[in-house]
Amino acid sequence: MLTRILAAFVAVLTLAALLACSSDPPVAHNDHTEINGEVVHPPGTPVRPWSTIVDPAATGTYTSRVVIPTKDNGCLMMGAVAIGDPMASDALVIKFDSRGGIEWRREYDGGWYDNVHAGCATADGNLAMVGITSPSRQNLRKLTANGDVLWESDLGNLFLNSNNVLTETTDGGFVVVGRYPSVNARPKIIRTDKSGNVLWSKTLQVSDHSDIRAVVETSDGGFLCASVRNRFDHMAADMLLIKTDSDGNPAWQREFGRVGVDVPMALVRVNDSYVMAGWGVGTGGYDIILYAVDASGTLLWEYQDHSPTTTDCADMCLAENGDLLLVGRQMPGVCGGTGNILVSRIARGGRLLWQKTYDQGQFGYYPAIAEAADGGILVTYDKGPRAHVMKLGPNGEL
Repeated sequence: MLTRILAAFVAVLTLAALLACSSDPPVAHNDHTEINGEVVHPPGTPVRPWSTIVDPAATGTYTSRVVIPTKDNGCLMMGAVAIGDPMASDALVIKFDSRGGIEWRREYDGGWYDNVHAGCATADGNLAMVGITSPSRQNLRKLTANGDVLWESDLGNLFLNSNNVLTETTDGGFVVVGRYPSVNARPKIIRTDKSGNVLWSKTLQVSDHSDIRAVVETSDGGFLCASVRNRFDHMAADMLLIKTDSDGNPAWQREFGRVGVDVPMALVRVNDSYVMAGWGVGTGGYDIILYAVDASGTLLWEYQDHSPTTTDCADMCLAENGDLLLVGRQMPGVCGGTGNILVSRIARGGRLLWQKTYDQGQFGYYPAIAEAADGGILVTYDKGPRAHVMKLGPNGEL
């Protein structure tokens, strides 16, 4: 009897081993938790960090403005490339695989000058991007997942910020934010349908030369815009949240700021609340600043970096577990053009989990960040004529 029991037990163990060997490898996903401030993944879902340079021989001048995660744990980079004449650029999209290898690249030539200022993945599995196409026109493109152009829409003579100012709406349309190309430029918001046809455009009445740096759709079908209110009489600027209805008409606005200059750079929706991130002048130089508000604009919590060195924020995204991922720079001083790429992970309520720096040298001002499909952290940035793309582990490992 004992012999039969032992034989059956061995048979079960053997069958389990065979099934484990023959089954497909586990699919990477984001089912992770935090332990003592570190993100912990389940067994079998490692994130493989990598870093790469687009065109390491620097045969052209590259800029990167957008990074978009793909389902295969890779990513897309959107930006521009200029070969020869640095002012004669083409819009650029590059697809990277899960190891950082280039799968494909597409260039888009709208004339003498073409670039990308903002982009996003769309709910139908495609892509959208917006930027300047010569002669000084704003061009909104809808692309397939492989980069083929589905349609293009001319949005007119509008200057855009080089930040995330393109949002897909719940009905498949888009909101693009920019400002008039005039002496007393004021921000403008444009709403399109799913084919890129302009439904309406509104100019928001804030101070001259004010920008809208980010926009999100709210639960009531309206929009929340993160703007900077310039105060030239005091040599200062404040962060400004502007709430509009579904037709772009202002509903309310709230100011956030300290003494000096405070500039928003990103805005994300977190359930029924919103978090605005940016930078401001602090005691040691620039500080990273976050304000979380409810649907009526009431302050819920705030975070200020107070670093002894200058730190700023250029972009922010929401991780699947609710953390906030920020990218910016750490510099030796307010006017420092060199420094390190700085990535921060902040938990709900404004608790800093970690901050890490990468690379060093001369950087452009528009690094971008996104969470990869496997929980890694995707970052793009410029360094001289080259565009860099890296994938970090969930705790910043490289």
